[in-house]
Amino acid sequence: MSRLADLKAAASRSDVAQLLHTTLKGLTAILYTTPIANRYTTFEIPKRGGGTRTIKAPDEKLKLLQQKLSMLLQDCVDEINDAKFSIWICRISSLQSISDEFAASSSRTRISR
Repeated sequence: MSRLADLKAAASRSDVAQLLHTTLKGLTAILYTTPIANRYTTFEIPKRGGGTRTIKAPDEKLKLLQQKLSMLLQDCVDEINDAKFSIWICRISSLQSISDEFAASSSRTRISR
């Protein structure tokens, strides 16, 4: 089954954990047990033009989970784009065959004159 179909079929946290190649316990711990304040580290860096920029970086476990989710979603986007490309190629092939048939019928008409 495709990754997109697997994601559409996911009906529980357990299904999502399996898609992300993690355990349900680990997924639940990151999303529900870890306090929101502890999920990100906040720090500031200086801007070139003066002032500071606030950065909120995810902790390692959350960052890994986000990367896995990103890869899953990118696979789904790729499947969607591949399907669109296949439809586009089929349409072009169909138009090409119609064009070839038209050209063949036109050349027969010219020859018979």
